[in-house]
Amino acid sequence: MRGYLLAIAAIFLASGAQAWDDCKFEDQSTESLKTGGAKLMEIDARAGLLRVTGKKGAKEITVNATACAANEKLLNDVEWSLERDGDRARLSVTLPSTRNNQYARLDLVVTVPA
Repeated sequence: MRGYLLAIAAIFLASGAQAWDDCKFEDQSTESLKTGGAKLMEIDARAGLLRVTGKKGAKEITVNATACAANEKLLNDVEWSLERDGDRARLSVTLPSTRNNQYARLDLVVTVPA
C-alpha cells in the first residue's frame, strides 16, 4: 500500500512540476519607483518566483516581471502595481482564479537600494 501512495505522490508532483515549467503565454514588463522617503517595502507576490536583491548606490526600486499563463485570457488578468505611500513602497500582485490544468503566475525580480 505504501508503494502505491508513493507512486501516486510522485505522479502528482511530476505533473505539477511540468505545469510549473510550461509557459504557453508570457509577457514581460518593468517598472521603477524613486524611493524618496520610503523606508519600508511591502511585497504581496502571490504565485511565482520572487527574488529581491539590494544594490549599493541605487536611488530607486526596480521590478522586472514575467507573467506566465495557460491562455491569453488568464495572461491578460495578471496585474501588478508598484507605488509609494508615505514612507512605504508597495508591490502588489493580483492573479486570476484558475481550475484544473489552468495556471497563472508572476515571476518577480526586485532590486532595492542596499
